[in-house]
Order: sequence, then structure tokens, then C-alpha cells
Amino acid sequence: MDAHVTLGSWPVPPVIEHLARVAHLEMDDLLQTFNMGIGFVLICEQEAKDDVMKHLEPYGAHLIGHIVRAEIIDAPGKVIYVNS
Repeated sequence: MDAHVTLGSWPVPPVIEHLARVAHLEMDDLLQTFNMGIGFVLICEQEAKDDVMKHLEPYGAHLIGHIVRAEIIDAPGKVIYVNS
């Protein structure tokens, strides 16, 4: 399985934006090194998504993507960043 993460679906912390500016870092570097500020990820069944988000949104949770079947079945899962 792979994770499709939608760019722009969560707020990027100002410190990450600052690092990007002063160090002239590219988006790929920011995603790989700093995860653009994503600190914790919870994966749940599609049917539970609305209930989970109802409980976690007050704490700053964001729906950032979904899990998909990998194109290559025996390959390790990977994170694929997609534009909204």
C-alpha cells in the first residue's frame, strides 16, 4: 500500500517556511527532511474517517490524504505527494 498525501491540506509551521527561505531549500528537501511539519499520522478505515475527524479536529488534526493500493504489489509502501 502507498500513502497519497495532498500538499496544502495542513498548515505549514512558520519555522519550516523560514528554513526554506534562508537555506534556499527545495520542496523535496523540505518534505523528506522536515515532513513539512507533519508530526503524527493516524490511519483509519474509510468508514471511520468522519467520526475520527470529528473527535480530533478540535485538537488541530487535518485530513491529509489516503491509502491506495501500490502499483507494484511486492514493493515497499511509499509516500506520494499529490497536489490538491
